[in-house]
Amino acid sequence: MLKARLLFLFMIMGYFSMASEIKGTITHYDFDFLVFVSTSDGVYFKRDTVACKDGKFIYKVNLKKAQYVTVKFEDFSWPYLYLPSEGNIELLADGTNWDSFIRTQHYRGSAALYNNHSAYIHRQPEYKSNGIGADTYRLKKDQFVKTVQISFNVRDSLTNSYFKKINQGTSANSDIEFYRNVDSIEQAYLKYSILRSYADVAIKSYIQKTEFIKKNILGYIQVTEKPTFLASSSYRNFWVYYLPLKYDMELWALDTTRAIKHYKFKYFDRLPEIMTKDLNKSLSAVLSSYYLENLPSEFMKAKSLEIDTLNRLSKELLTKIPIQHLVLEYQKRIDFAKQEIASNGRPAKDFEMYDRSNKQYSLSSFKGKVVYIDVWASWCGPCIEEIPSLMRLSNKYKERKDIIFISLSLDNNKQTWIKNGLDIHKPEGIQFWAENGFNSTFAKNYNISSIPRFLLIDKNGTIISFAADSPSEMLKNSKLIDDLISM
Repeated sequence: MLKARLLFLFMIMGYFSMASEIKGTITHYDFDFLVFVSTSDGVYFKRDTVACKDGKFIYKVNLKKAQYVTVKFEDFSWPYLYLPSEGNIELLADGTNWDSFIRTQHYRGSAALYNNHSAYIHRQPEYKSNGIGADTYRLKKDQFVKTVQISFNVRDSLTNSYFKKINQGTSANSDIEFYRNVDSIEQAYLKYSILRSYADVAIKSYIQKTEFIKKNILGYIQVTEKPTFLASSSYRNFWVYYLPLKYDMELWALDTTRAIKHYKFKYFDRLPEIMTKDLNKSLSAVLSSYYLENLPSEFMKAKSLEIDTLNRLSKELLTKIPIQHLVLEYQKRIDFAKQEIASNGRPAKDFEMYDRSNKQYSLSSFKGKVVYIDVWASWCGPCIEEIPSLMRLSNKYKERKDIIFISLSLDNNKQTWIKNGLDIHKPEGIQFWAENGFNSTFAKNYNISSIPRFLLIDKNGTIISFAADSPSEMLKNSKLIDDLISM
Protein backbone atom coordinates (compact mmCIF):
# COMPACT_ATOMS: atom_id res chain seq x y z
CA MET A 1 0.00 0.00 0.00
CA LEU A 2 2.71 2.28 0.97
CA LYS A 3 5.23 0.89 -1.48
CA ALA A 4 3.55 2.41 -4.71
CA ARG A 5 4.33 6.29 -2.78
CA LEU A 6 8.07 5.88 -1.87
CA LEU A 7 9.29 6.35 -5.41
CA PHE A 8 8.13 9.99 -5.32
CA LEU A 9 10.15 11.31 -2.34
CA PHE A 10 12.90 13.38 -4.01
CA MET A 11 15.26 14.94 -1.48
CA ILE A 12 17.56 17.27 -3.41
CA MET A 13 19.54 19.89 -1.49
CA GLY A 14 20.49 23.21 -3.05
CA TYR A 15 19.93 26.91 -3.09
CA PHE A 16 19.12 28.17 -6.58
CA SER A 17 16.33 27.02 -8.88
CA MET A 18 16.86 26.78 -12.63
CA ALA A 19 14.27 26.18 -15.31
CA SER A 20 14.36 22.84 -17.09
CA GLU A 21 12.08 21.65 -19.83
CA ILE A 22 10.67 18.27 -20.78
CA LYS A 23 8.72 18.04 -24.01
CA GLY A 24 7.82 15.24 -26.33
CA THR A 25 5.56 13.30 -28.63
CA ILE A 26 3.86 10.13 -27.45
CA THR A 27 2.20 8.17 -30.25
CA HIS A 28 -0.73 5.80 -29.69
CA TYR A 29 -1.55 7.47 -26.37
CA ASP A 30 -5.29 7.99 -26.03
CA PHE A 31 -5.32 10.15 -22.91
CA ASP A 32 -5.07 13.92 -22.72
CA PHE A 33 -2.67 14.34 -19.81
CA LEU A 34 0.56 13.13 -18.19
CA VAL A 35 1.61 13.50 -14.56
CA PHE A 36 5.15 14.55 -13.61
CA VAL A 37 6.59 14.13 -10.13
CA SER A 38 9.56 16.25 -9.07
CA THR A 39 10.82 18.51 -6.29
CA SER A 40 11.79 22.16 -6.19
CA ASP A 41 12.14 22.80 -2.47
CA GLY A 42 14.43 20.01 -1.29
CA VAL A 43 11.91 18.04 0.76
CA TYR A 44 8.39 18.02 -0.60
CA PHE A 45 7.57 16.32 -3.90
CA LYS A 46 4.95 17.77 -6.20
CA ARG A 47 2.76 16.29 -8.90
CA ASP A 48 2.04 18.37 -11.96
CA THR A 49 -0.64 17.36 -14.46
CA VAL A 50 0.40 18.39 -17.97
CA ALA A 51 -1.84 18.54 -21.03
CA CYS A 52 -0.98 16.03 -23.74
CA LYS A 53 -2.81 17.06 -26.92
CA ASP A 54 -2.48 14.74 -29.90
CA GLY A 55 0.39 13.11 -28.06
CA LYS A 56 2.39 16.33 -27.67
CA PHE A 57 3.30 17.93 -24.33
CA ILE A 58 5.61 20.56 -22.79
CA TYR A 59 6.51 20.66 -19.09
CA LYS A 60 8.70 23.33 -17.49
CA VAL A 61 10.00 22.84 -13.97
CA ASN A 62 12.41 24.64 -11.63
CA LEU A 63 15.10 22.40 -10.17
CA LYS A 64 17.72 23.14 -7.53
CA LYS A 65 19.91 20.14 -8.31
CA ALA A 66 20.10 17.31 -10.78
CA GLN A 67 17.47 14.65 -10.12
CA TYR A 68 15.27 11.87 -11.47
CA VAL A 69 11.77 12.97 -12.47
CA THR A 70 8.93 10.47 -12.74
CA VAL A 71 6.46 10.62 -15.62
CA LYS A 72 3.17 8.82 -15.07
CA PHE A 73 1.19 7.62 -18.05
CA GLU A 74 -2.30 6.24 -17.62
CA ASP A 75 -1.28 2.62 -17.05
CA PHE A 76 2.43 2.75 -16.19
CA SER A 77 5.20 5.05 -14.93
CA TRP A 78 8.77 5.77 -15.96
CA PRO A 79 10.84 6.91 -12.94
CA TYR A 80 14.17 7.47 -14.71
CA LEU A 81 13.86 10.83 -16.46
CA TYR A 82 17.15 12.40 -15.43
CA LEU A 83 17.49 16.18 -15.52
CA PRO A 84 20.50 18.33 -14.64
CA SER A 85 19.57 21.64 -12.97
CA GLU A 86 19.68 23.37 -16.37
CA GLY A 87 18.74 20.74 -18.89
CA ASN A 88 16.10 19.87 -21.42
CA ILE A 89 14.70 16.62 -22.76
CA GLU A 90 12.61 15.77 -25.78
CA LEU A 91 10.97 12.37 -25.39
CA LEU A 92 9.78 10.36 -28.38
CA ALA A 93 7.97 7.08 -27.71
CA ASP A 94 5.03 4.80 -28.39
CA GLY A 95 2.69 5.04 -25.38
CA THR A 96 0.50 2.02 -26.11
CA ASN A 97 1.81 0.16 -23.06
CA TRP A 98 4.93 -0.43 -20.99
CA ASP A 99 6.52 -2.82 -23.51
CA SER A 100 6.02 -0.47 -26.44
CA PHE A 101 7.39 2.44 -24.42
CA ILE A 102 10.52 0.50 -23.43
CA ARG A 103 11.02 -0.64 -26.99
CA THR A 104 10.67 2.80 -28.64
CA GLN A 105 11.66 5.52 -26.17
CA HIS A 106 14.33 7.87 -27.46
CA TYR A 107 15.58 11.21 -26.16
CA ARG A 108 16.97 14.39 -27.69
CA GLY A 109 18.26 17.57 -26.06
CA SER A 110 21.01 18.49 -23.62
CA ALA A 111 20.05 15.69 -21.21
CA ALA A 112 19.64 13.06 -23.95
CA LEU A 113 22.89 11.25 -23.15
CA TYR A 114 21.77 10.26 -19.64
CA ASN A 115 18.22 9.30 -20.58
CA ASN A 116 19.20 7.27 -23.61
CA HIS A 117 21.45 5.34 -21.24
CA SER A 118 18.45 4.22 -19.14
CA ALA A 119 16.48 3.51 -22.31
CA TYR A 120 19.35 1.44 -23.72
CA ILE A 121 19.68 -0.63 -20.53
CA HIS A 122 15.98 -1.50 -20.37
CA ARG A 123 15.92 -2.62 -24.01
CA GLN A 124 18.71 -5.15 -23.72
CA PRO A 125 17.62 -8.83 -23.69
CA GLU A 126 20.31 -9.80 -21.17
CA TYR A 127 19.04 -7.13 -18.75
CA LYS A 128 15.48 -8.44 -19.04
CA SER A 129 16.47 -12.10 -18.74
CA ASN A 130 18.49 -11.43 -15.58
CA GLY A 131 15.81 -9.38 -13.83
CA ILE A 132 14.70 -10.01 -10.23
CA GLY A 133 11.18 -11.43 -10.15
CA ALA A 134 8.88 -13.04 -7.60
CA ASP A 135 10.39 -16.47 -8.27
CA THR A 136 13.82 -15.19 -7.24
CA TYR A 137 12.54 -14.69 -3.68
CA ARG A 138 11.91 -18.44 -3.39
CA LEU A 139 15.64 -19.18 -3.70
CA LYS A 140 17.84 -20.14 -0.76
CA LYS A 141 19.82 -17.28 0.79
CA ASP A 142 23.17 -17.85 -0.93
CA GLN A 143 21.58 -18.50 -4.31
CA PHE A 144 19.41 -15.39 -3.96
CA VAL A 145 22.43 -13.19 -3.23
CA LYS A 146 24.31 -14.73 -6.17
CA THR A 147 21.37 -14.20 -8.54
CA VAL A 148 20.97 -10.55 -7.46
CA GLN A 149 24.68 -9.90 -7.92
CA ILE A 150 24.63 -11.41 -11.43
CA SER A 151 21.70 -9.15 -12.33
CA PHE A 152 23.54 -6.01 -11.23
CA ASN A 153 26.80 -7.16 -12.83
CA VAL A 154 24.95 -7.45 -16.14
CA ARG A 155 23.66 -3.90 -15.77
CA ASP A 156 27.14 -2.59 -14.89
CA SER A 157 28.55 -4.27 -17.96
CA LEU A 158 25.85 -2.72 -20.16
CA THR A 159 26.50 0.72 -18.66
CA ASN A 160 30.23 0.48 -19.37
CA SER A 161 29.45 -0.71 -22.88
CA TYR A 162 27.09 2.22 -23.47
CA PHE A 163 29.55 4.92 -22.42
CA LYS A 164 32.41 3.24 -24.25
CA LYS A 165 30.30 3.08 -27.42
CA ILE A 166 29.54 6.79 -27.39
CA ASN A 167 33.19 7.48 -26.51
CA GLN A 168 32.44 9.54 -23.41
CA GLY A 169 34.91 9.05 -20.57
CA THR A 170 33.76 9.89 -17.06
CA SER A 171 36.57 12.42 -16.62
CA ALA A 172 35.80 14.29 -19.83
CA ASN A 173 32.71 16.05 -18.50
CA SER A 174 31.82 16.89 -14.90
CA ASP A 175 28.07 16.49 -15.57
CA ILE A 176 28.61 12.99 -16.97
CA GLU A 177 30.84 12.11 -14.03
CA PHE A 178 28.16 13.32 -11.60
CA TYR A 179 25.49 11.33 -13.46
CA ARG A 180 27.55 8.13 -13.45
CA ASN A 181 28.20 8.53 -9.74
CA VAL A 182 24.49 9.05 -9.05
CA ASP A 183 23.64 6.07 -11.27
CA SER A 184 26.12 3.80 -9.46
CA ILE A 185 24.71 4.88 -6.07
CA GLU A 186 21.16 4.41 -7.36
CA GLN A 187 21.96 0.85 -8.41
CA ALA A 188 23.89 0.03 -5.23
CA TYR A 189 21.04 1.07 -2.97
CA LEU A 190 18.48 -0.59 -5.22
CA LYS A 191 20.48 -3.79 -4.68
CA TYR A 192 20.57 -3.22 -0.91
CA SER A 193 16.82 -2.61 -0.96
CA ILE A 194 16.24 -5.91 -2.75
CA LEU A 195 18.44 -7.72 -0.23
CA ARG A 196 16.64 -5.97 2.63
CA SER A 197 13.24 -6.99 1.27
CA TYR A 198 14.41 -10.61 1.04
CA ALA A 199 15.51 -10.52 4.68
CA ASP A 200 12.22 -8.92 5.64
CA VAL A 201 9.81 -11.29 3.88
CA ALA A 202 11.67 -14.49 2.99
CA ILE A 203 13.70 -15.12 6.14
CA LYS A 204 11.56 -15.96 9.15
CA SER A 205 14.16 -16.34 11.90
CA TYR A 206 15.46 -13.10 13.42
CA ILE A 207 18.80 -14.81 14.02
CA GLN A 208 19.08 -15.46 10.30
CA LYS A 209 17.69 -12.02 9.37
CA THR A 210 20.35 -10.36 11.50
CA GLU A 211 23.15 -12.53 10.09
CA PHE A 212 21.98 -11.88 6.52
CA ILE A 213 21.83 -8.10 7.02
CA LYS A 214 25.26 -8.01 8.68
CA LYS A 215 26.82 -10.06 5.91
CA ASN A 216 25.23 -8.42 2.87
CA ILE A 217 24.20 -4.86 3.79
CA LEU A 218 25.49 -3.41 7.04
CA GLY A 219 29.12 -2.88 6.04
CA TYR A 220 28.23 -1.18 2.76
CA ILE A 221 25.64 1.48 3.60
CA GLN A 222 26.38 4.98 4.85
CA VAL A 223 24.59 8.07 6.13
CA THR A 224 25.87 11.07 4.23
CA GLU A 225 25.01 14.54 2.98
CA LYS A 226 26.88 14.07 -0.30
CA PRO A 227 24.82 15.41 -3.26
CA THR A 228 25.45 12.29 -5.35
CA PHE A 229 23.76 10.19 -2.66
CA LEU A 230 20.89 12.59 -2.00
CA ALA A 231 20.14 12.73 -5.74
CA SER A 232 19.43 8.98 -5.65
CA SER A 233 15.84 7.96 -4.94
CA SER A 234 16.97 4.41 -4.12
CA TYR A 235 19.30 5.79 -1.45
CA ARG A 236 16.53 7.80 0.20
CA ASN A 237 13.90 5.08 -0.09
CA PHE A 238 16.25 2.46 1.34
CA TRP A 239 16.26 4.18 4.71
CA VAL A 240 12.47 4.40 4.90
CA TYR A 241 12.18 0.61 4.74
CA TYR A 242 15.42 -0.34 6.45
CA LEU A 243 14.81 1.50 9.73
CA PRO A 244 11.72 -0.56 10.79
CA LEU A 245 13.64 -3.80 10.14
CA LYS A 246 16.69 -2.50 12.02
CA TYR A 247 14.41 -1.53 14.93
CA ASP A 248 12.89 -5.03 14.98
CA MET A 249 16.31 -6.67 14.97
CA GLU A 250 17.44 -4.48 17.87
CA LEU A 251 14.29 -5.43 19.81
CA TRP A 252 14.90 -9.10 19.08
CA ALA A 253 18.44 -8.86 20.49
CA LEU A 254 17.02 -7.49 23.76
CA ASP A 255 14.02 -9.84 23.97
CA THR A 256 14.98 -13.01 25.82
CA THR A 257 11.65 -14.63 24.91
CA ARG A 258 12.55 -14.32 21.19
CA ALA A 259 8.83 -13.84 20.52
CA ILE A 260 8.81 -10.35 19.01
CA LYS A 261 6.43 -9.24 16.32
CA HIS A 262 6.64 -5.92 14.52
CA TYR A 263 4.12 -3.53 15.98
CA LYS A 264 3.85 -0.39 13.90
CA PHE A 265 2.73 1.94 16.66
CA LYS A 266 5.59 0.99 18.97
CA TYR A 267 7.90 1.88 16.10
CA PHE A 268 6.03 5.15 15.58
CA ASP A 269 6.50 5.94 19.27
CA ARG A 270 10.27 5.60 18.88
CA LEU A 271 10.63 7.01 15.35
CA PRO A 272 11.80 10.57 16.24
CA GLU A 273 14.42 9.13 18.60
CA ILE A 274 15.49 6.56 15.98
CA MET A 275 15.89 9.23 13.29
CA THR A 276 17.97 11.42 15.60
CA LYS A 277 20.21 8.48 16.46
CA ASP A 278 20.61 6.88 13.03
CA LEU A 279 20.08 9.60 10.39
CA ASN A 280 21.37 13.03 9.39
CA LYS A 281 19.35 16.19 8.76
CA SER A 282 18.61 15.42 5.11
CA LEU A 283 17.46 11.83 5.63
CA SER A 284 15.43 12.88 8.68
CA ALA A 285 13.61 15.35 6.43
CA VAL A 286 13.02 12.58 3.86
CA LEU A 287 11.47 10.26 6.43
CA SER A 288 9.50 13.08 8.05
CA SER A 289 8.04 14.05 4.69
CA TYR A 290 7.19 10.43 3.89
CA TYR A 291 5.43 9.74 7.18
CA LEU A 292 3.63 13.09 7.25
CA GLU A 293 2.33 12.34 3.77
CA ASN A 294 0.88 9.07 5.05
CA LEU A 295 -0.23 10.07 8.55
CA PRO A 296 -3.75 11.15 7.48
CA SER A 297 -4.41 7.57 6.34
CA GLU A 298 -2.89 6.22 9.56
CA PHE A 299 -5.21 8.43 11.60
CA MET A 300 -8.18 7.12 9.64
CA LYS A 301 -7.26 3.50 10.39
CA ALA A 302 -6.05 3.92 13.97
CA LYS A 303 -7.79 2.51 17.00
CA SER A 304 -8.62 4.98 19.79
CA LEU A 305 -5.56 4.07 21.89
CA GLU A 306 -3.28 4.63 18.89
CA ILE A 307 -4.40 8.22 18.21
CA ASP A 308 -2.17 9.61 20.97
CA THR A 309 0.88 7.98 19.40
CA LEU A 310 0.04 9.53 16.02
CA ASN A 311 -0.52 12.94 17.61
CA ARG A 312 2.91 12.81 19.26
CA LEU A 313 4.55 11.58 16.07
CA SER A 314 3.01 14.26 13.86
CA LYS A 315 4.06 16.99 16.32
CA GLU A 316 7.66 15.74 16.34
CA LEU A 317 7.90 15.26 12.57
CA LEU A 318 6.51 18.70 11.78
CA THR A 319 9.45 20.24 13.65
CA LYS A 320 11.83 18.56 11.15
CA ILE A 321 10.25 20.28 8.13
CA PRO A 322 11.98 23.67 7.66
CA ILE A 323 9.47 25.15 5.19
CA GLN A 324 6.50 26.80 6.87
CA HIS A 325 3.96 26.46 4.07
CA LEU A 326 4.64 22.70 3.95
CA VAL A 327 4.16 22.44 7.71
CA LEU A 328 0.78 24.18 7.34
CA GLU A 329 -0.19 21.87 4.45
CA TYR A 330 0.69 18.70 6.36
CA GLN A 331 -1.14 19.98 9.44
CA LYS A 332 -4.20 20.77 7.33
CA ARG A 333 -4.32 17.21 5.96
CA ILE A 334 -3.91 15.71 9.42
CA ASP A 335 -6.64 17.95 10.87
CA PHE A 336 -8.95 16.96 8.02
CA ALA A 337 -8.35 13.27 8.75
CA LYS A 338 -9.19 13.86 12.41
CA GLN A 339 -12.42 15.57 11.39
CA GLU A 340 -13.30 12.57 9.26
CA ILE A 341 -12.76 10.27 12.24
CA ALA A 342 -15.15 12.44 14.19
CA SER A 343 -17.65 12.00 11.34
CA ASN A 344 -18.28 8.38 12.31
CA GLY A 345 -21.97 8.38 13.16
CA ARG A 346 -22.81 11.05 10.57
CA PRO A 347 -24.66 10.57 7.26
CA ALA A 348 -22.49 9.17 4.48
CA LYS A 349 -21.93 11.48 1.52
CA ASP A 350 -23.52 10.19 -1.65
CA PHE A 351 -21.42 9.40 -4.71
CA GLU A 352 -21.69 7.76 -8.14
CA MET A 353 -20.04 4.56 -9.36
CA TYR A 354 -20.18 2.49 -12.53
CA ASP A 355 -20.39 -1.21 -13.31
CA ARG A 356 -18.66 -3.03 -16.14
CA SER A 357 -21.40 -2.15 -18.63
CA ASN A 358 -21.14 1.54 -17.63
CA LYS A 359 -24.45 1.57 -15.75
CA GLN A 360 -24.43 4.24 -13.04
CA TYR A 361 -25.24 3.54 -9.40
CA SER A 362 -25.19 5.72 -6.28
CA LEU A 363 -24.58 4.91 -2.64
CA SER A 364 -28.05 6.19 -1.75
CA SER A 365 -29.63 3.51 -3.94
CA PHE A 366 -28.55 0.95 -1.32
CA LYS A 367 -30.16 2.71 1.63
CA GLY A 368 -31.94 0.18 3.82
CA LYS A 369 -29.00 -2.20 3.60
CA VAL A 370 -25.77 -2.44 5.57
CA VAL A 371 -23.04 -1.51 3.07
CA TYR A 372 -19.46 -2.78 3.32
CA ILE A 373 -17.18 -1.14 0.74
CA ASP A 374 -13.81 -2.61 -0.22
CA VAL A 375 -11.77 0.16 -1.90
CA TRP A 376 -9.07 -1.32 -4.13
CA ALA A 377 -7.24 -1.10 -7.48
CA SER A 378 -5.82 -3.62 -9.91
CA TRP A 379 -2.21 -2.65 -9.10
CA CYS A 380 -2.57 -2.87 -5.29
CA GLY A 381 -0.98 -6.09 -3.97
CA PRO A 382 -2.48 -5.94 -0.44
CA CYS A 383 -5.89 -5.29 -2.03
CA ILE A 384 -5.59 -8.37 -4.23
CA GLU A 385 -4.67 -10.46 -1.20
CA GLU A 386 -8.02 -9.58 0.41
CA ILE A 387 -10.14 -10.75 -2.55
CA PRO A 388 -10.52 -14.38 -1.34
CA SER A 389 -11.42 -13.20 2.18
CA LEU A 390 -14.00 -10.76 0.81
CA MET A 391 -15.57 -13.58 -1.21
CA ARG A 392 -15.77 -15.78 1.91
CA LEU A 393 -17.21 -12.92 3.97
CA SER A 394 -19.82 -12.19 1.31
CA ASN A 395 -20.76 -15.87 1.08
CA LYS A 396 -21.21 -15.96 4.84
CA TYR A 397 -24.11 -13.50 4.49
CA LYS A 398 -25.39 -14.57 1.08
CA GLU A 399 -28.82 -15.46 2.48
CA ARG A 400 -29.27 -11.98 3.93
CA LYS A 401 -31.02 -9.38 1.81
CA ASP A 402 -30.16 -6.48 4.14
CA ILE A 403 -26.38 -6.39 3.63
CA ILE A 404 -24.34 -5.74 0.51
CA PHE A 405 -20.61 -6.06 -0.18
CA ILE A 406 -19.21 -3.69 -2.80
CA SER A 407 -15.75 -3.72 -4.38
CA LEU A 408 -15.01 -0.18 -5.56
CA SER A 409 -11.98 0.31 -7.82
CA LEU A 410 -9.84 3.46 -7.87
CA ASP A 411 -8.03 2.50 -11.05
CA ASN A 412 -7.36 5.58 -13.16
CA ASN A 413 -9.52 4.38 -16.02
CA LYS A 414 -12.20 1.85 -16.69
CA GLN A 415 -10.19 -0.18 -19.21
CA THR A 416 -7.41 -0.78 -16.67
CA TRP A 417 -9.95 -1.84 -14.04
CA ILE A 418 -11.52 -4.36 -16.42
CA LYS A 419 -8.38 -5.68 -18.12
CA ASN A 420 -5.95 -5.76 -15.16
CA GLY A 421 -8.47 -6.15 -12.37
CA LEU A 422 -11.65 -8.00 -13.27
CA ASP A 423 -10.29 -10.14 -16.10
CA ILE A 424 -7.08 -11.19 -14.34
CA HIS A 425 -8.11 -11.54 -10.69
CA LYS A 426 -11.77 -12.45 -11.37
CA PRO A 427 -13.25 -11.09 -8.13
CA GLU A 428 -16.81 -12.17 -7.47
CA GLY A 429 -19.70 -10.12 -6.14
CA ILE A 430 -20.65 -6.52 -6.90
CA GLN A 431 -17.88 -4.70 -8.78
CA PHE A 432 -17.92 -0.94 -9.33
CA TRP A 433 -15.48 1.69 -10.55
CA ALA A 434 -15.13 5.28 -9.28
CA GLU A 435 -14.56 7.54 -12.26
CA ASN A 436 -11.22 9.45 -12.03
CA GLY A 437 -9.83 7.12 -9.36
CA PHE A 438 -8.09 8.99 -6.54
CA ASN A 439 -9.38 12.25 -8.02
CA SER A 440 -12.99 11.04 -7.92
CA THR A 441 -15.67 12.69 -5.82
CA PHE A 442 -15.77 9.53 -3.71
CA ALA A 443 -12.03 9.54 -2.93
CA LYS A 444 -12.03 13.25 -2.10
CA ASN A 445 -15.18 13.10 0.07
CA TYR A 446 -13.84 10.16 2.04
CA ASN A 447 -10.23 11.39 2.24
CA ILE A 448 -8.83 8.29 0.56
CA SER A 449 -5.17 8.72 -0.37
CA SER A 450 -4.03 5.11 0.05
CA ILE A 451 -5.52 1.65 -0.28
CA PRO A 452 -6.71 -0.88 0.69
CA ARG A 453 -9.45 0.87 2.63
CA PHE A 454 -12.76 -0.44 3.98
CA LEU A 455 -15.92 1.50 4.82
CA LEU A 456 -18.94 0.36 6.81
CA ILE A 457 -22.31 2.12 6.53
CA ASP A 458 -25.52 1.15 8.33
CA LYS A 459 -29.05 0.73 6.97
CA ASN A 460 -29.86 4.39 7.54
CA GLY A 461 -26.88 5.58 5.50
CA THR A 462 -24.88 6.47 8.61
CA ILE A 463 -21.11 6.03 8.62
CA ILE A 464 -20.13 3.40 11.18
CA SER A 465 -16.43 3.40 10.25
CA PHE A 466 -14.28 5.28 7.76
CA ALA A 467 -11.60 2.64 8.31
CA ALA A 468 -13.35 -0.65 9.03
CA ASP A 469 -11.61 -3.96 9.54
CA SER A 470 -10.44 -5.80 6.44
CA PRO A 471 -12.38 -8.85 5.20
CA SER A 472 -9.75 -11.20 6.67
CA GLU A 473 -10.16 -9.48 10.05
CA MET A 474 -13.96 -9.47 9.75
CA LEU A 475 -13.91 -13.22 9.20
CA LYS A 476 -12.27 -13.60 12.59
CA ASN A 477 -14.73 -11.30 14.35
CA SER A 478 -17.88 -10.20 12.53
CA LYS A 479 -19.83 -9.08 15.61
CA LEU A 480 -20.09 -5.50 14.35
CA ILE A 481 -21.71 -6.61 11.09
CA ASP A 482 -23.98 -9.04 12.95
CA ASP A 483 -25.12 -6.26 15.28
CA LEU A 484 -25.80 -3.87 12.38
CA ILE A 485 -27.93 -6.29 10.35
CA SER A 486 -29.93 -7.27 13.43
CA MET A 487 -31.03 -3.67 14.01
